[in-house]
Amino acid sequence: MFMPAALADPELRKFELKRHKLPTADGLVSILCVRDVDALVAQISQAQFERDGQLPYWGDVWPVAVAILRAQLRGPSLAGQRVLDLGCGVGTAGVGAGRRGAHVVFADHDARALPFARFNAQHNGCTSFEVVRHDWCNDHFAQDFDHILCSDMVYEQSHHVPILAQLDRHLRPGGEVWVGDQYRAAAEPFFALARERYRVAQEDLEVHFENVRRRVRIVRLFPLATPPAPPSDPQGPA
Repeated sequence: MFMPAALADPELRKFELKRHKLPTADGLVSILCVRDVDALVAQISQAQFERDGQLPYWGDVWPVAVAILRAQLRGPSLAGQRVLDLGCGVGTAGVGAGRRGAHVVFADHDARALPFARFNAQHNGCTSFEVVRHDWCNDHFAQDFDHILCSDMVYEQSHHVPILAQLDRHLRPGGEVWVGDQYRAAAEPFFALARERYRVAQEDLEVHFENVRRRVRIVRLFPLATPPAPPSDPQGPA
């Protein structure tokens, strides 16, 4: 009933759809996504990108998100915990937390991602969740979180300071952040800033996904007892 249910959804059926079946320590997880994300990207003009700084990569399932999903499902129960999947896309990473009993907030700046995140949560055993349109450069949440997941979020340097500001503002004392990355050179300045504000632990992984093995890392951030002042934008004011 997975694909028939997707095709019956008026928001999802606007797209050509694809299903990924992902083996995990907690059984098979099925994730719905857009069949051809490159076609979505091709619709964005240079002027739009310069104005918004966003490309619609939300529609795919990325190896880093698969790594976070699987790591969550190898871990302990998250019952009673609030988890934010920031820049959730189709919700792959957050589904892992939801299956471990957390209340998950799936948040993305692109409203088109939210029906996918909702569908994937509903069809993978997540019993407590919500989906929220959220611009991490400008918006804030009314509540804080025990865990924040950032899957392939730090590849644009202009987003580094706003994302760190979100983490500083919305992570509860004693919480932790998981930042997933494919060893992108553009992400290194983010981790340099993060090391000034957090204790850092890195796990290097090899993810088998779509018949290819990919090297990724999950960088866990733990708040320092006395955090420094908010980070400043190295690029200066706009």
